[in-house]
Amino acid sequence: MSHPDYPSEARSGRENQVYDQDALRQISGSIAIDPKTNKVLVISSSKHENVWVLPKGGWEMDETREEAARREAYEEGFE
Repeated sequence: MSHPDYPSEARSGRENQVYDQDALRQISGSIAIDPKTNKVLVISSSKHENVWVLPKGGWEMDETREEAARREAYEEGFE
């Protein structure tokens, strides 16, 4: 499924990611809630069978934290 705001492939690499003053990589995530049921939406882990996770990932220099959270939710929810 494609979206006009996101490339067809997830971003990769850490050279464009944001780090804090202690060289810790900054991540951004989201908690999606179904507006009809008020239930939290989770996704299945690609690394661990039968594990459910919240979408999160690296925050990159060309986006805000909020944009990174939206992108990660899209990438992890539709790949």
